[in-house]
Amino acid sequence: MIIPHKEIVDVKKKNRISDYRLSVLSGVSAHVIGNFRKNPNYKITAENLLKICKPLGFELSNVNPKNNN
Repeated sequence: MIIPHKEIVDVKKKNRISDYRLSVLSGVSAHVIGNFRKNPNYKITAENLLKICKPLGFELSNVNPKNNN
């Protein structure tokens, strides 16, 4: 499952979660969250993306890592 940037930003906005609050909940810096929110092409690590998605209620059980064999 791919979670589009817009969905993450929309859920954050709908639930009135500030960048700072999400940073506290996720452990990702507010600076990174702000850059991601402002720029859909921002290069965010998979680890940080997962950390951001969890407190917003996204389930990521369908994520399949690429097999590099």
